[in-house]
Amino acid sequence: MDLLKIFEDFKSHLEFNIYKDIQAFLDERQDIRNCSIEIDEEEKILITIALCDFSKEKGKELFSEFLNFIGYENYNLFIHETKDNAERYLYLTKGDTVQGVKMEMLIY
Repeated sequence: MDLLKIFEDFKSHLEFNIYKDIQAFLDERQDIRNCSIEIDEEEKILITIALCDFSKEKGKELFSEFLNFIGYENYNLFIHETKDNAERYLYLTKGDTVQGVKMEMLIY
């Protein structure tokens, strides 16, 4: 099974208020130096996060907490890529009554 192909082929549908929910999650964090949220033409959400004190463990912890906060109840798929000074996640989430959202998160 090619997970990257699943991610690339997935049609993202922005849900009402998801941008605000993501922003609320990020705003509450004391460990973030700065961040940005963008939405591309395919409705994929691009999240870039600079931690105050980056480590791979802190990046994984932040993403895990993000999943618990934003993920829909039925389907959650993520692909994790570790780089020297960053963590990259491709994330799909979908619920029974929600068409699904595609996100990419870079934490450094």
